[in-house]
Amino acid sequence: MTTRSKLLCTLILPIFLLLVEATHGQVSNATTRFASHPSLSGASISAVVTDLVTDEVIEEFDGSRRLCPASVWKLATTTAAIEVLGSDFRFRTTLAWDGRIENGTLIGDIIIVGGGDPSLGSRHIGTGFDALYTQWVAAIKAAGIDSIRGRVIGNAAHFQGDGIPRTRIWEDMANYYGTGVSGLSIHDNTYFVEFRTPAEPDVLAELKRVHPAVPDLKITSEVLSSTVQADKAFIFGTP
Repeated sequence: MTTRSKLLCTLILPIFLLLVEATHGQVSNATTRFASHPSLSGASISAVVTDLVTDEVIEEFDGSRRLCPASVWKLATTTAAIEVLGSDFRFRTTLAWDGRIENGTLIGDIIIVGGGDPSLGSRHIGTGFDALYTQWVAAIKAAGIDSIRGRVIGNAAHFQGDGIPRTRIWEDMANYYGTGVSGLSIHDNTYFVEFRTPAEPDVLAELKRVHPAVPDLKITSEVLSSTVQADKAFIFGTP
């Protein structure tokens, strides 16, 4: 877990406790106690409690201060998704073929039509991409196809645009917590970069490999070795 992740996990719980106390009209005192905690010395804190029916501001603590809500904002986006899509919504990814089949050979293309599923081939679900690959191979063979004379085409047109807002910090853009959305993502829209790191600090680390392999990806690395055992390297990349 990175230092950034630890910080967010630490802050989320007090914020929930703050909102619980807010239901008893004690938000001001709770926020004051929260903001005065020694571990938050120098931090910027803002809280606003609003009645969602009347839009009345019940309580606030430096409510006009502009702050980045970080991962806490996932609560709002998740709630909105459930409200709009429904709790039983499922993403749909379609595996199709185009052309003709002759003696088990597809003279044409396999087409993967994305539906915006962020968990397609996710390493966090079962055996990840391996299970998905096995399922797709079985479906292709069941259609009477054992070889292809054509292409495998990924169609990501479900979403249009770059998938990353114009205000995204460049340092976050190509890292796992700032990954953009796509109509067709796989493997959590993530690749891993492995280094061979010298024991002594401030020496250029050797880039060993990228996996899964990304065609035409070129990385210029300036990563140095360090005695700090944490994720302090960033990938800079644009859509």
